[in-house]
Amino acid sequence: MLRGLPGVYVLVGELNDDVKGTGLTKESIQTALEQELRRVGIHVYDWDDPKQKQEIDDKNVPMLYTNVNSVRGDAPFDDSMPPILKYPVRRMFGQG
Repeated sequence: MLRGLPGVYVLVGELNDDVKGTGLTKESIQTALEQELRRVGIHVYDWDDPKQKQEIDDKNVPMLYTNVNSVRGDAPFDDSMPPILKYPVRRMFGQG
C-alpha cells in the first residue's frame, strides 16, 4: 500500500452509446481498474458493501473516478487506436 493512502474506491461514469456498442461495460472497466490497483498494492474498497462504505466514510477514502467517452471521425487521439472510434479516458482522484 502507498504510504498514507488507506486505499481507494473506484467509480466509472456512464458510458455513451458508441462505447456501449463496442461491448465495453461499466462493470468490465471497473473490474479491470480494480485488478490493476490491487496488482500494484493499492487496497480497493467496495462501495456496495455496507461495512466497507462505512469505512470509506469514516476514513474519508479517496475515489478514483474514470470517465470514458468516444469520438467518431478521422482525427486520432492516439495513432494506435482504430480511426472510426476513439476512447479518451479521463481519470481523477477525489475525496468524499
